[in-house]
Amino acid sequence: KAHVTALAADKTDGRLSGSDGERAAGDYIITELKRIGAKPLPGLSDFRVPFEFTAGTKDGGSTLTLTCATGNSRCSGSSFATDKDIRALSFSDNADVTGDLVFAGYGIVVPDSQKFAYDSYATLDVKDKIVIVLRYFPEDAEQSTKQILARYSDLRHKAMMARQHGAKGMLVVSGPNSPNAGETIPMTFDTALSGSGIPAASISGTVANAIFGSLGDSGKTLAAAQKALDDANPHAAGFAIPGVSVHFKPVVNRERRNAANVLAHLPATTSTNGVAKPWVAIGAHYDHLGRGSAGNSLATKEEAGQIHHGADDNASGTSAVLAIGEKLAAGTRKRNVLLAFWSGEELGLIGSNAYVNKPVLPLDRLAAYVNFDMVGRMRENKLTLQATGTSPFWPRVIEQANVSAGFDLVLQADPYQPTDVASFNLAGVPCLTFEGMGGLISYTEPAMCRYFAPVIQATKARLMREATPRDAEFGLRSAPVEVCNLILLLARFVGGAGREGGPQLTSNDTAEFLHPELFESIGTIGHEMMCAGQGLDKALGAAEFEM
Repeated sequence: KAHVTALAADKTDGRLSGSDGERAAGDYIITELKRIGAKPLPGLSDFRVPFEFTAGTKDGGSTLTLTCATGNSRCSGSSFATDKDIRALSFSDNADVTGDLVFAGYGIVVPDSQKFAYDSYATLDVKDKIVIVLRYFPEDAEQSTKQILARYSDLRHKAMMARQHGAKGMLVVSGPNSPNAGETIPMTFDTALSGSGIPAASISGTVANAIFGSLGDSGKTLAAAQKALDDANPHAAGFAIPGVSVHFKPVVNRERRNAANVLAHLPATTSTNGVAKPWVAIGAHYDHLGRGSAGNSLATKEEAGQIHHGADDNASGTSAVLAIGEKLAAGTRKRNVLLAFWSGEELGLIGSNAYVNKPVLPLDRLAAYVNFDMVGRMRENKLTLQATGTSPFWPRVIEQANVSAGFDLVLQADPYQPTDVASFNLAGVPCLTFEGMGGLISYTEPAMCRYFAPVIQATKARLMREATPRDAEFGLRSAPVEVCNLILLLARFVGGAGREGGPQLTSNDTAEFLHPELFESIGTIGHEMMCAGQGLDKALGAAEFEM
């Protein structure tokens, strides 16, 4: 209790990554680590291991100019400089780009492994060209076809395909038959430190019509081009747009900050000679949402700017690791113990990813990682253990340990959990995460459920590869069941079953727009009711709103 009280105090100001509040929390953790006799990791002199991250992105004044070829009377050279007409995509490189144009349809390439032939670039030469692609995926395709195409329609994936085919830039337009027709795309929160390797921006319908209109061909207007593609006929192709060139300059301002993981170790008290993996790691994230300024808060207008104390998420898990460390420090240890306190979890597992990408200790010497996240709300003696599928030994070990503990256990094998175990699971380390979910969770602060931001940031790639929440009626079959149910419920709620006047999701909204700002007025919904598959009305009726 003392640890939780100290970590969730006003002094730590919500522990936002990179803030003074995060440093104050880190100071407290380090003081406690020193008290129990823990040391910095071998080779380090400091408990803090810093990392850099992007704290936010905004358009810094992107521009676009159309230049007509001599003799093209159908073309009218124009310049555009407002975000209503051109807006950089959050993952764009900053660059000046000039080139000829090629319309590449929806810009989707389905891998051969899917045994479904669809390649927007199959008949096109886009090397050193600027490609124009439609946002989303074919609107009128059969449902089974949509399910496949949706997996490869994420804007980052489209940018990667354009780059791989030699394009020097990518422009995205929402066609007249799509949701958000003709509108530029809002910049989403993106924690990447750099661009995606290609300049990319969204353009308005006005800009696109000026480009397509330069062809003077009624069969190649933007509307006609989209209509020809919307049944997903794999033989429908894009085309070059001669007679006009584009110069565009996407400008993404990335606010860079430094945060720090706090890492310590307790050396083994017996020899580890002959032990193939002489380290075990126990960890929790100690960051939270600060005052909700990163766009991941559910605070009402009246509560905006207040401290999000994060007593459960995750002062509770941090306190558990400190308490376990103190217990282990007083006993015999057959392995070295890494005590890890991650920052950046709420922004997308940034701290744990930074460690995995540049580990202080080789990951192949790590026998297991055990994570504690939101363990402060256990009810009815129920304890949830997640990611048990990362090792065949977990079920037996858990069963043996629970003989004396006597918890009512809920075991979840899915390793793709939206918390720091995901970083270690992807690196091949056996993982386990503890959560004290005994029943319906009630959040007592103006903060987003901790599932939201990690789902959007950390599992976005997997959702787009294996399943997509773009259509609430399909495409959710192979993503983690918790993620699917969460997104499905929220999508339906925001899409019309929720509060009057709230934002609307359509069948074509992608994961990139399942962003915290969409959920500003929803309130907090309990986790278990989402995963229980209850009917929407019953689930919403049972939800606890504390905003």
